[in-house]
Amino acid sequence: MSANASTTADPQQPHVASVASYLKIYAALLVLTYVTVQVSLLDLGDPAIYVAMAVAIVKATLVALYFMHLRHDTGFNRFVFVGSLLFLVIFFALTMVDLGSRGSVQEMQDNFVLQQDRAATEAATKPPVAAPVAKPAH
Repeated sequence: MSANASTTADPQQPHVASVASYLKIYAALLVLTYVTVQVSLLDLGDPAIYVAMAVAIVKATLVALYFMHLRHDTGFNRFVFVGSLLFLVIFFALTMVDLGSRGSVQEMQDNFVLQQDRAATEAATKPPVAAPVAKPAH
C-alpha cells in the first residue's frame, strides 16, 4: 500500500474523528457564541446585524464541515449541500425584495396596524366633546 493511498479518504469507509478535534470545534463554537453575545450588547446600530450574521455563518460552516462530516464526504454531497444553501439565499432574497416593495405598487390599506394608527391619530386631533347639559324638569 502506498503512502498516498493511506492518506486519501475512501468514501465507502466512515470517517472517525478524534475527541480532541470535536473539543476544539466545540471550544471555537463557544468562543463564537460569546462574540455574538458581546456584539449584541454593543451599540453598533445597523452594522450589528452584519457582524452577527458573519459570526453565524462561520459557526454554521464549522458545524457543517465537522459535525455533519462534509469535510470528509464526497464532492457530490458537498455540491448538494452548497446548492441547497444557494437556493435558500435566493428564496430569502426574493422575500426581502417583496417585503421591501410593499406599499410602492399599491398603498397599504386596512391592516391592524394601520387601523390602530388611524384611531390614535383621530383621537389626538379630534376636539373634546362637551358633556350634555341636563335640561331642568318642568
